[in-house]
Amino acid sequence: MNEHVHTVIIPVAYDYDSIPLILPFIYLTTPISSMPMKLIMSTATPLLTPRHVAVIGAGAGGLVAARELRREGHEVVVFERGEEVGGSWVYTPEVESDPLGLDPNRKLIHSSLYNSLRTNLPRESMGFRDYPFRRKEEKGRDSRRFPSHGEVLMYLKDFAADFEIGDLVRLKTEVVFAGVGEGGKWTVRSRSMERECVDEIYDAVVVCNGHYFQPRLPNIPGYFLLTSLLSLSYLFIYIWPTLAHS
Repeated sequence: MNEHVHTVIIPVAYDYDSIPLILPFIYLTTPISSMPMKLIMSTATPLLTPRHVAVIGAGAGGLVAARELRREGHEVVVFERGEEVGGSWVYTPEVESDPLGLDPNRKLIHSSLYNSLRTNLPRESMGFRDYPFRRKEEKGRDSRRFPSHGEVLMYLKDFAADFEIGDLVRLKTEVVFAGVGEGGKWTVRSRSMERECVDEIYDAVVVCNGHYFQPRLPNIPGYFLLTSLLSLSYLFIYIWPTLAHS
């Protein structure tokens, strides 16, 4: 018996400085069989007119959105401003020069993982339905039921490799604007390290860039007194294990 997974494309007029306007655009449905994953991609029959779709973000949401869209026969481009796929699961020991996010010219760090982080959910609850997060006993893998952040990243990279999603992803490419233009088409403006801003036209946009990057800070009396305390909570990437055992 086939299962049906429903995918909704939600286009967003988004300029990264204002609240996005969310409107329904396309509703897709695709059958998923128990066939091997390599064959699922090639045997799916498009149910709708093929569209040119932009996916913003190559984290877990962006990767699975790209897979489902291509299964439907759509032409997909995934924009990822980082150097690799994985989204929030890409760890870096770097921290921002202004941890509170008040300085618009600060160096942006797009991950808040700390070095010793492990999942708070078992791996059985974290995988995609048709791509289980199975333990691997290979060298360099974490076979624990509650694995490290690095194991989650490797799982997402395995997913991208097995479904050949990497060919769709433009790394080091940031979307700075997406909005509806003439004729209902979407204008997506992106920039990369190699080139200036470029405008491209798409039929639809899927925004998968997460929700917790830009802090929303209250304006309250005495707020500056909390600055050091709040900063420490973000900067505990390496020093917390040392303090905990001292």
